Amino acid sequence: RQKGYRKLIAICISSGLSGTFNTVKTALREYTDMETFVFDSKSISMGTGIFALWTAKAIEKGMSFSEITAALLHKQNDSKVYYYMDTLDYLRAGGRIGKVTGLIGKVLGIKPIISCNEEGIYYTVSLLRGKKSGIQRLLEILKKHAPSGKIWLALMNGDAAKEADNVRRQLSEILPNAKLIVNKAITASLAVHTGPGLIGVCMFCAD
Repeated sequence: RQKGYRKLIAICISSGLSGTFNTVKTALREYTDMETFVFDSKSISMGTGIFALWTAKAIEKGMSFSEITAALLHKQNDSKVYYYMDTLDYLRAGGRIGKVTGLIGKVLGIKPIISCNEEGIYYTVSLLRGKKSGIQRLLEILKKHAPSGKIWLALMNGDAAKEADNVRRQLSEILPNAKLIVNKAITASLAVHTGPGLIGVCMFCAD
């Protein structure tokens, strides 16, 4: 507001996983002289960030505030993020899975692939044994659920740059028309919940 802005769009991680969405809505009640819109991405990490990138592009193209906010609501389910996790230890330590489940998973070498459902809550997409089969399954899921039209991809890794580069090459083969717009390591705030070895991919319909 001090810089002269009179409209604000806030892109938040899933309200089903964090209180950020409600906190921002409450804080913006004080800005009665501004037109504001708080968007619940129903996702996490680049599943949320990719909406912010799309919004920035929409502003550059000259779309109006009302056009952008309406489009965001329409596109709410256009962002899909999938994470292959190399260990269950950190989810177990954080209380996101039961201790027994985590222990059995560790003993059997189970590798989960997780995502967010339509309510923005974590769910297990697949459980596999071994890293190789886990990453292969991740690629199969991405190919199966790839949207039609213009696709943006974001590739993330948790201390797994070599594996991520391998996934990047394979993505270019199975999704040749997709554009990789982000390729980077996850932040520490996410890594503490997932542990090392994570590979995440976000797909977004950018039409």
